[in-house]
Parts: sequence; C-alpha cells; structure tokens
Amino acid sequence: MSADLIAAYFGARGQGKSTQAKAFLAARAPARSLIWDTMDEYAEHAELAASLAELHERARSGEGFRLRYVPPGAEGSLAARFDAFCAIAYTLGDLVLVVEELQRVTRPSWAPPAWSDCTLRGRHRRLSILGLSQRPASVDKNFFSNCNQVSSCRLNFADDIACMANVLGVAREAIGALPRFHFLTRNMETGEVSPGVTAELGRPPPAPRPARTRRRKKTSRRSPPLMSTRS
Repeated sequence: MSADLIAAYFGARGQGKSTQAKAFLAARAPARSLIWDTMDEYAEHAELAASLAELHERARSGEGFRLRYVPPGAEGSLAARFDAFCAIAYTLGDLVLVVEELQRVTRPSWAPPAWSDCTLRGRHRRLSILGLSQRPASVDKNFFSNCNQVSSCRLNFADDIACMANVLGVAREAIGALPRFHFLTRNMETGEVSPGVTAELGRPPPAPRPARTRRRKKTSRRSPPLMSTRS
C-alpha cells in the first residue's frame, strides 16, 4: 500500500462517508491500522483497546495489528487524547491511520502537534491517512493541503458547501444537490473528478419487498330467503 495516500471523506450525517472508509479497509485489509473510532462503529475492522496505554502496548507487541480506540465523550479531554493517539501512530509508523470526526479535534488554523506530524511528515513514517468530517470548513488546512484524494457527499451548511466546491473545483450546486449515498471524488494529483455511490462500495442495496398478493373479495354464499307460502 502506498504511504503517499492521504484521503479526506466529507459529508453530512448519514450520507455515507464512513461507508467509504470502511469499504477501503475491507478492500485493502491493511496488516497494521489504528482507528480513532469516535462513534464506536468500526468493530468489524479492528479490535477495541480500552485505553491509549493498552493500544500502544498491543501495537508494539506484534508486527500486525488492527486496533481502534473509542475516546470518552468529555470534550475537554479530546484534543489531548487525540494528540497522544496520533503520537503513537507516528512513532509506530508503517500503518493506516483512520480518524473520524476531525471537526471535533482540529480547527481551520490549528491542530494538535502530533496530528500535524502525521499529515505533514507522515510519508517518511509510511503512514496512510483517512480523515473524516461532517464539517470540512472546520478542519485544519494543513490536512487539506496534503490530501491527494478528497471525497464529498452532500453537505448542508453554506460554508461547508463553498469549501468543498473550491477544493473539488465544481459548482456549489453540485455538492448541495447530491442524493443520499452519492459522492464526488477528486484525484488531487490529476484533477480528475468522478462520481460514485456508496452502495457500490460495500453497502448492500435494500432487499426488494415481496410482492403483495391481492386478496379476492369473498362473495356471499348464503342461500336466498325462502318465499312465503302464505297467500
């Protein structure tokens, strides 16, 4: 797997960005991966580490590992935990790093130092990076500037739509009008923009409902009333 890959997946909630990242992991099956699993949704792709210390210890103990960490919900500690998580990834090297909910741990003009190391110098540590966010306008620009693949599902906020239209080089209407589970991906090296559907990347289409048989209306079989014999 190329260590040059830095891919960004953006989209409003429920539009399929995480499905794209999971499809990547399923298709590539990296021997070494670490996942910042904010919403606890990557159980099929990695084993859970209860703490950062456990994650580091288990990753160091073997050549192959697929581990995920679900950070506690307290917002005040997220940045520090994320910095420590990224420092582990950068130190280990030679792995796929997946980060969910980037808007919660970075800002447009700021990012934890270890995350900046991963995005700016990770190539020398053989890091491939997948970053995901609902709010592209809130993500640090160093990450954006080093991406060689950017994908966007539908977005809702004007700032986010404008940001992705600028990055992808398409009209704003093209972002805001994307149907659910559809996305646009730009190869940042060639400039090529191509459409896609997450159903084709691993999300099975909904099973067709069985045809409903129309019941026949029952006709009355009661005997006709007897005619009176009285005159």
